[in-house]
Formats: sequence, structure tokens, C-alpha cells
Amino acid sequence: MNPLHLRATPNRITYVATKLGLGGAETQLVELAERMRERGWDPQVVSIIEPDALHDTLDELGIPWVSLGIDRGSHHPKSVARLARAIRDWRPSVVHTHTAPANLIGRAARPLAWAPVLVTTAHNLVEGGKGRELAYRLSDRLSNFMTNVSRAAVDRYIREGVTPAHRIEYIPNGIDVTRYAPRPDVGRAKRAELGIDDDTFLWLAVGRLTIQKDYPNLIDAFARIAASHPEARVEIVSDGELRDEIASLIRDRGLGDRMRLLGFRRDVGDLMNAADGFVMSSAWEGLPIVLLESAATGLPMVVTDVGGNHEIVLDGHTGYLAPPHDAATLARKMAAAMALPRDRWREMGANARAHVGATFGMTAIADRWDRIYRGLLAEQGIDLAPPQR
Repeated sequence: MNPLHLRATPNRITYVATKLGLGGAETQLVELAERMRERGWDPQVVSIIEPDALHDTLDELGIPWVSLGIDRGSHHPKSVARLARAIRDWRPSVVHTHTAPANLIGRAARPLAWAPVLVTTAHNLVEGGKGRELAYRLSDRLSNFMTNVSRAAVDRYIREGVTPAHRIEYIPNGIDVTRYAPRPDVGRAKRAELGIDDDTFLWLAVGRLTIQKDYPNLIDAFARIAASHPEARVEIVSDGELRDEIASLIRDRGLGDRMRLLGFRRDVGDLMNAADGFVMSSAWEGLPIVLLESAATGLPMVVTDVGGNHEIVLDGHTGYLAPPHDAATLARKMAAAMALPRDRWREMGANARAHVGATFGMTAIADRWDRIYRGLLAEQGIDLAPPQR
């Protein structure tokens, strides 16, 4: 055993997020910390940037968390030193980082705070261009293992030489399906709150207002079908740096009364129950948690075929797929969905819920992570007691 490993506490694990917020990667991290504690681990969560959400959830769960207090966009040596200090204080046997900035900072901090195992998880097909991929390639040996939530992303990382095939694995995001369900009463109340009658076909889009989500594609698609579908409207949830640009584009296309930017919301589950369909127009993705949530709620989807979206949305069975950057096809798929008999559309929603429960259930995903952590520790000569359940 490496003498440095003697400083680690066997069942402790540190999860590192770039920033605790309402994004899919962060909610997955908190869910994973909770599930690992159920399996006998002692988790801690570190947020490099000051959190704006989920820290209250961790408090309720009794899971300790630390903020490094780093300003957004200033990933200077201070972030590496502060993360190293947090790891030395907690003395985990496993450090598991999520998203590119945290992954690279975690690798840079490892020589300063050696833990037996470092796992880095990427959550997207593209994580910042050639410079970031070069940083991943150069720092690859500082981690024991790398994962991505999308099969397509794993294939791409291997093809681009970011890491060799034996050092990366596809591990999808998971979801606790029991926390989601179709709730017509909640949906009706939320529609009334939003001023939407029963005859309106309500599309819901959830995701930050960024280049990745390609909202101009959605706006263009909806503009193509708005006149022929006067009963349809779109509600967009979240915020981001392109808010003013997207709001202006909606106005310029004459859709101001049919598409609305709702900003950040904490009632996304209720909005999913209120909606008739979920739509996503992204240019690239990993494996979006929001699609898992939508499917678990029994909400059919029309989405672009990027990243792992096709692993959730089975074309013609749980919704429809459209190519990215193709507003005409996206519009046709949205129109086809609205033309379906309501019973058939609801059947797609039921199919989506069944598929996600069978394929992405959080219990199975957490068990898989537990085996990975224990296997990597065993390679370092550290054998843990069997997992608790």
C-alpha cells in the first residue's frame, strides 16, 4: 500500500462540483451522495464556486458540504490550493469530481492532497473545445478513472485521444422514478395558475439560455407551425447569458404572446405535469437529467438527436427525434406530435416512464458506482466492508 494512502479514511468520499446549482450534473451529484451514504459511505460535497442551490438539500440530508468561495471564471491556483486543503481535512479514500472545471482542478490538486482514488466524470459531448480536451489529455494520468454520461461522448473521447479506452467508461445518469409520477390534479392547478386553458397544447422547454441549448432553433421551429397551430404555446424555464437575445428573437418573430421565458423555477415537476409535451432543441448534450425527469413524469418528448438523447427518447415509442440545427424537421416532429390522438400521445408518455425506470433507475446506477469505487480501491490494496443496504 502507498504510505500516502494511510492518511485516508476508508469509507469517506468527497464529491466535487464546479458549482452547486439546479443543473443536472449537480442534482445527480447530490443524489449520488445520498445513495452512497445508504451503502455505508461517509460523503462530503465540495462546491468550488459559491453555491446558489442544493446546499439546503444537503443540510436537510445531514451531508456536510464546503464552498471554496471561488469567483466564476477565476479558476486560478487558489482553487487548486483550497480544494487540496478540503481534501486533506476530510481525508477521503475516494474523490469524485463532476464537470470539466472541477475535473481539471481535482486533477491539479491531487499531488497536493493524495487520495487513493480519483474519479472524474464528464457530463457533455463537448466540454469546452480543443484547449480543454488538451488539458484532459495532459492530466489523464492524475486520475484513476474517467466516465461520461453519454455513450457518444465516450466514443468521441477515445477517438480524439482524450483518454484510452481502458480508462473511460459510460455510466449514465440515474433517477429515482418514485419521486416522479403523472399528477393530473397538480397539472390542472398549474395550468390555471399560468392562465392556460384545456384546449391549449403546452410545450415545456427547460435548460439554460446558452449556445448549447440552441433556442433560436426552437424559436424558428415554432414560428414555422404557430400559424397552423393557434392552440399551441411554449413555456421556457431557466435563465442565462443569452436571455436578452432570445427574448428579442421571440419578439422579432411575432411570438411574444405564444412563447414565454419563465426564468429559474423551483416547480419544474409541477410544470411537467401541466405540459402536454417536452421539447429540447440542443446543439449538443450529454445525458440530460431533465429528460429523465420528463420521462419519469410520463411526459412525451420531441428532442434533437444529440449526445445521449436518443438513449432516453426512442423515436416513435417515447417521443420523436430531430437532427440538430434543423428547424424544419423539428417543426414537423412537433406538428406530428400535436396531430396524434391524445390517447396515443399519452401512451408514449407511459412508454417513456417505463423505459426510464427500467434503464436509468437510480438504485441500479448507485450500485454500479459502489462497485466501481470498491474495485478501484481494491486495486490500491484497500478492501472495504461489504456495502450496507
